[in-house]
Amino acid sequence: MKNPLERARECARVLKEAGHECYMVGGCVRDELMGIEPKDVDLTTNAMPLETQTVFKEAGYRVVDLGIIYGTVAIVFPEGNVEITTYRLDGTYFDGRHPDSVEFARDIRGDLSRRDFTVNAIAKDPLTGEIVDPYDGRGAIKCKVLCSVGKPADRFAEDGLRIMRACRFASKLGFAIEKETLEAMRKNYNMLGFVSPERFRDELMKLLAGRDVMLGIHYLEESGIMNNFLHDIACLRGLRQRRKYHRYDAYEHSIKTVEAVPQEKPLVRFAALFHDTGKYTTAELIEGTDEHRFHGHEKESARIVKNFMTDYRFSNDEIEKVVTIVREHMVKYDDQWSWGGVRRFANRVTDEHLEDLYVLRAADVKAHLADDDDDRLDNLRKLYDRIGELRVKNGSAEFSVKDLAIDGNDVMEVLGIEPGPKVGKVLKTLFEKVLEDMSLNERETLLEMVKR
Repeated sequence: MKNPLERARECARVLKEAGHECYMVGGCVRDELMGIEPKDVDLTTNAMPLETQTVFKEAGYRVVDLGIIYGTVAIVFPEGNVEITTYRLDGTYFDGRHPDSVEFARDIRGDLSRRDFTVNAIAKDPLTGEIVDPYDGRGAIKCKVLCSVGKPADRFAEDGLRIMRACRFASKLGFAIEKETLEAMRKNYNMLGFVSPERFRDELMKLLAGRDVMLGIHYLEESGIMNNFLHDIACLRGLRQRRKYHRYDAYEHSIKTVEAVPQEKPLVRFAALFHDTGKYTTAELIEGTDEHRFHGHEKESARIVKNFMTDYRFSNDEIEKVVTIVREHMVKYDDQWSWGGVRRFANRVTDEHLEDLYVLRAADVKAHLADDDDDRLDNLRKLYDRIGELRVKNGSAEFSVKDLAIDGNDVMEVLGIEPGPKVGKVLKTLFEKVLEDMSLNERETLLEMVKR
């Protein structure tokens, strides 16, 4: 099994034997210099795209065209493809996203000049180890700082997504953003308006997966992105909550909740970011104080996050998960809940989302008070224990109308009626009774109940 670096060296050998240059470039070089094993390796070469295709096909490799106009092909390996792009220079950007022309180059330094940040503008020969670093990216790595290649305003005018990428790299790498670069981000954040929803979404999710997510969020604030593209969250600033339960305002609490969610759960971090957004529209000032109470904010938050996720083209499964755990994050359980109540909760949340709801609630509690031991979290554990008992007894905690021992046809036959609303009403009544006492879910028992 060849790892990414071994596949890169094999490709470089093929190109060099054909008389061409070949360098690793971008994030893989940066990561390797930081002591991080690259997950993927991108290569660049002075061979023209058709030359690259010909060289590898003649050497017996399968080649996939990934965009010949931009000079990119993929060399297919069993373990994963290696992308190779011809050195290029981008022309002017007519819409803040797409270059109006692409000019292929013969010099690696020209290719590096079009890249976003100096830490990503380093090339390395995978065979000899030679480093090409015209913008002192290694110095930036050593100082843990993000600097634009050339004039920051020019880089951001070319592609507004680079402003978001700067925040994402701060989160991923823990690097500060250099002063001039940050100032250019503030002046050009509107360029993100030219970016597709999908690209913005992907960068946001990568930011939320970062090891230094609080730093990434800090730069979302400093750059103007939070105010202008994540307005539902920015609105929570200064919204004072009841001090009896909260040491932060609604905005700070939301950010602290994100921080408390494990790094390996970026979608739950996303839910944490939005979990209290409904507080802005449901806030009610408590007379004689500067504190607010909130009625039904979790349902309003679920509505807000669903609209955002729809606009930014999240998948249906992602939307369902986030909306569910945001809507249910304020669940108030006590020992008086009936088994029917437990089953109704399990039906709403489903086994698929139960763990993530607990992670969100635990993070929410941690961001409340200095004392993390909250009765509501203890009660949630008890509720989960009862759901576990249902799984042991019945194989699943979930139960729906379709799990009844009879169906609509049985109801119509017993009552001698045609299809219509009455059938559904009868099944719903039976369902509610069975939720409270599962022993009733026997065919003969239910048929007798229908007769009555």
